[in-house]
Amino acid sequence: PKASPSLTVFSPSSDELQTNKATLVCLINDFYPGAVTVAWKADSTTISQGVETTQPSKQTNNKYMASSYLTITPDKWKSHKSFSCQVTHEGNTVEKSVSPSGCQPKAGPSLTLFPPSSEELQSNKATLVCLINNFYPGAVTVNWKKDGTKVTQGVQNTQPSKQTNNKYMASSYLTLTADEWKSHNSFTCQVTHEGSTVEKSVSPAQCQPKAGPSLTLFPPSSEELQSNKATLVCLINNFYPGAVTVNWKKDGTKVTQGVQNTQPSKQTNNKYMASSYLTLTADEWKSHNSFTCQVTHEGSTVEKSVSPAQCS
Repeated sequence: PKASPSLTVFSPSSDELQTNKATLVCLINDFYPGAVTVAWKADSTTISQGVETTQPSKQTNNKYMASSYLTITPDKWKSHKSFSCQVTHEGNTVEKSVSPSGCQPKAGPSLTLFPPSSEELQSNKATLVCLINNFYPGAVTVNWKKDGTKVTQGVQNTQPSKQTNNKYMASSYLTLTADEWKSHNSFTCQVTHEGSTVEKSVSPAQCQPKAGPSLTLFPPSSEELQSNKATLVCLINNFYPGAVTVNWKKDGTKVTQGVQNTQPSKQTNNKYMASSYLTLTADEWKSHNSFTCQVTHEGSTVEKSVSPAQCS
């Protein structure tokens, strides 16, 4: 009795694609009588080049089988939505299709989060860019957070677009004022893809370049000296990050008594300032050649000295 063919279409192997070749195989079996016509299509357009079809051969069940091969480049394989093997047998046509996207394994996104540029911050604007790439399939949900709280204002997302590797990429933008950027500890781009969530965070503090302190050393005032007291003030400012160690010296020898330091506090430019005070008697002040305020910040030391002789 007559028997219509059953078809199985195999996609190119990933190993073969790396060698700049793509072979599709159409396995045709269980048909009788043993004559078929095979056509290949790419997105419904018939392909004639690169097609090779074997002669039908008898199976053990007395029906017939044959194979047809379509050889193309990987670029051609990736650039079409579907490829079809169409087999005509005894006036009836059957076909099976395969799609490059159907062979693409799922891939989770990788994120890169860019902080605002220093130039942009000077114009009191801050744009954070979340670059999302190498994901498949091509749908993601993006959320932004500041200090853990969801942000909805100032968010703009691009539509996912296909990369050359057949995976997808997209971008998301969060636009703030420079003041808003500086006043929070962290900003997070959170991306959900196929039920899994990944996130990347950035902090204004991470983006602040290191800055060494500048020192100003103030000698005691003449009014204070008249009351037999002498306070030296070391003003330390414009340093980042916000930790310093202060030492005082008189004539090169370290002083520990009478020293008082303030905790560093943030300036309007996001750098830090602090003060250190050395309290002496007026006689002690006058009996030494020099007093030095020495500040260590991030492994580097700077110092300023003052002499009673300079102030008399």
